[in-house]
Amino acid sequence: MITAKSKAWLGAVVAVSASFLISHLGFLLFPSLLDTWNLQATDLLYGLRQKWRSEAFQLHDKVACVVLDQESFDALGSLYLDREWCSRVVRALGATGASAQAWDVVFGGEKDAKKDEELIRATREAGNVFYSLLFQTSLELPGETSEDSFRQEPAHSWVWSEIGNDYGGGLLHGSRPRPTFSALGDAAVGQGHINHQPDRDGFVRRIPLITRYDGGWVPNLSFAAVCHFLQVGPELISIEVGKHILIKEAVLPGGETNDITIPIDDRGNILVNYLLPWSSVEPISFVEVCEDVHDYPEVWREKFEGKIVFIGDVSMASHDIGAVPTDPAYPLVGGHVSIANSILKQDFLRELSLRETWSVELGLCVVLLLLSILGRSSSFFFASALVAIVVVFGFAGAMIWGGMVGNLVRPILMLTCLVGLTLGRRYILEEKEKTRLRSMFDAYFPPAVTRRLISQSQLFQPMGNKKELTVLFSDIKNFTQMSERLDPLEVQNALNEYFGAMVEIVFRHGGTVDKFIGDGLMVFFGDPEPQADHALRCVRAGIEMQQKSRDLREAWKRRGGMDLVIRIGIHTGPMVVGNMGSARRLSYTVVGASVNLASRLESSAPPGGILISETTFDQVKDEVSCCFHDKLQVKGVENRVTSYLVSS
Repeated sequence: MITAKSKAWLGAVVAVSASFLISHLGFLLFPSLLDTWNLQATDLLYGLRQKWRSEAFQLHDKVACVVLDQESFDALGSLYLDREWCSRVVRALGATGASAQAWDVVFGGEKDAKKDEELIRATREAGNVFYSLLFQTSLELPGETSEDSFRQEPAHSWVWSEIGNDYGGGLLHGSRPRPTFSALGDAAVGQGHINHQPDRDGFVRRIPLITRYDGGWVPNLSFAAVCHFLQVGPELISIEVGKHILIKEAVLPGGETNDITIPIDDRGNILVNYLLPWSSVEPISFVEVCEDVHDYPEVWREKFEGKIVFIGDVSMASHDIGAVPTDPAYPLVGGHVSIANSILKQDFLRELSLRETWSVELGLCVVLLLLSILGRSSSFFFASALVAIVVVFGFAGAMIWGGMVGNLVRPILMLTCLVGLTLGRRYILEEKEKTRLRSMFDAYFPPAVTRRLISQSQLFQPMGNKKELTVLFSDIKNFTQMSERLDPLEVQNALNEYFGAMVEIVFRHGGTVDKFIGDGLMVFFGDPEPQADHALRCVRAGIEMQQKSRDLREAWKRRGGMDLVIRIGIHTGPMVVGNMGSARRLSYTVVGASVNLASRLESSAPPGGILISETTFDQVKDEVSCCFHDKLQVKGVENRVTSYLVSS
């Protein structure tokens, strides 16, 4: 006999199991959304770690950084890196006793024979220089034909031909190398790659420490320099993909010998423990080293002797700037500095293994199972909220004080699903119990009439939801002046033809027409029909609108009509969408700061152009050709807004 208690247990088991499956399937089906949320949650915890464990963000005394800042370029009187300056810095860092100098700069080819020869000589005499190279990387081994056709070096002196051990596959494969030119590379101690692959939200959190190439291995620039500092050759390095890189018999500062274990993921990436803020790297200006080292040798010897020195470009014209946790514009040479700092301090961020993750989630399932049989819905709800708080604080503590990074969003999603399923199930059961009571009221009012009245009353209630959507604004250049010179009927016919063509394009791409504002048009994508690619749909619609407007312009010119040129602005961001207004008049629209920003972008767009924000650019850059336009000071926004121009 099935009792009420056994039914409760069975319902609880089903609800917990369903929540577990839904949370895992969600990450498989909607990775762009849920993975991004998880990355952002991790970044928030990283920010707390930076705030509450400031001692963990102090630079190791054997690491230094020299930067090509704007002050250096201004003082040296050029917009480009002169190899004569590089020779002077190479000699200076050699003379002051630096253990290794790692240049986050690719010297891709010979330029000035005299200056190149001087740099080669300085590099050879310093005997501690590492230069950079770039790859194209993939998980699959590149074909020999494509590899050979782009090969620049006949003998790859920068490839480690063998290492101690390599357990398992999964490392990235490099192809189409772009190394430092041969003569300079041969004069250096070695070369290291400077590749990195941003996460799906554009932030650089992981950097591959080692990459397969041409039957061997190529270390990251920072890893190569650190191994040199620790007096470790490739034969003392072993790799267990998905677990760690082991450096054996490393000679630490002070002379002590020890093994160092560096956690890596299944692609050979280290989760970078960034030194934040950038000022904690304590950068030294390139021009100071150029001009002062020979005048004050002892002062600079104290700064560089026995240290690993990284050299990178952080000037305004540099492309080596990227988004990292808690800093959207971080000089990426800081990533190399941070990796070296982590290895020397043996202070790493480590992602929970699959076994550890499943242990946490299954333990949570047991707790949730016990919670779900609580009698009252209010008790269950508040107990679930308490568990959620414990989970958040547990993950935060593990990250802040233990350097362990886990998937925080999935347990919260699991808990949310359980609350929804359990309360929904209880609601259904309670509704069944209330059916008998409702039958008494049905004697007075027909159920169909009641349902219709409830439904209509809900329709007339202003409602809204906060969502991430993409908004497009467009208008016609100089429309007011042109309309004053034309017949009103001609203006009306032209606008009807123009709006008819534009609306057809918007509908074809799945957009929603919000309103017409004189000669302007406002549309949005992503609602009411959910669209994972709403930003891409919107940009493609904008491109087609510009193309159609040019066709209309030619047709109108032949008829002697107005000169049609439109501007378009697009932004992706959070906004409120829904029925807004009064019971007499509702409008399904979007409101919020993101909508205002799209309007500002439209007014700043060049005639005939499409101007998009950085958030939109991040979602469409792999599909649509764009270029950086400007950093705009937008009314109502404190910081400058990065904008991009779409090729249309």
